[in-house]
Amino acid sequence: MVDYRSWEPWYEAIREAFGYSLEEDERAARILDDLLSDFDIQEALKRARELLKGKTVLVFGAGPNLEEHLKLVKEALGGLNRACITLVSADGATAALLKAGLRPDIITTDLDGDVNAILKANRACSLVVVHAHGDNIRALLEHVKSFRNGFLLGTCQTRPVGRVLNFGGFTDGDRAVFMAFHLGAHRILLTGWYFGGLVGRFSKPWLQEHVKAGKVKSMKLDFARKLLSWLASLYPGRIFVLDEEVPKATTIGPGELASFLRGGGS
Repeated sequence: MVDYRSWEPWYEAIREAFGYSLEEDERAARILDDLLSDFDIQEALKRARELLKGKTVLVFGAGPNLEEHLKLVKEALGGLNRACITLVSADGATAALLKAGLRPDIITTDLDGDVNAILKANRACSLVVVHAHGDNIRALLEHVKSFRNGFLLGTCQTRPVGRVLNFGGFTDGDRAVFMAFHLGAHRILLTGWYFGGLVGRFSKPWLQEHVKAGKVKSMKLDFARKLLSWLASLYPGRIFVLDEEVPKATTIGPGELASFLRGGGS
């Protein structure tokens, strides 16, 4: 578990690197707290714990390798007991999972991916974890009230406010990993993650193909990789990455995936 005191130095480093406003981040958290006033947060938090505690958690990023990894995962999941496996999609990856016939159990999002896909999954009982920051206030106001009661949590990157939590984390993907460990996940496998400077087409709803990462996106991916490496040092032997490298995490190849999901490789 990473508490706010442990997370705050990372948040300050992120604010300095990107020029984010503390005041706007705090305002977004207060707005999300108000929007959540009619939602049963305790029921959603209970559901999240049930989905994550003691489980093998697959966190899907929206990298250019996502569709390839989804095929591998679907094949490896065939015939397995899914009771001990939880699927988490990071924002835009949700559309790819639904296209592949996999409904994510949990979605982490700041609402700049395919919101229609996220709403569709939420109506089918996917738990959505909406993140508030200074740049997405308009999206919060537009979409939060559309989600299912009991299937919605809110997070922020500042100090927690009222109904809004802070598990730690920066991007949609690494926030999912922070949350999973905070709520008791046994081990985590990152799939559809890519740090090589190419953005997957599912990252944003308007993309038709993979594109080269710009400066800001590259910086975000670099921070995500550093955060994941830090978590891997805090939870040794419990973070795995499919066909990609994160310092201090364990890389597994496609041929090891089925064994991993059956309980090997831990």
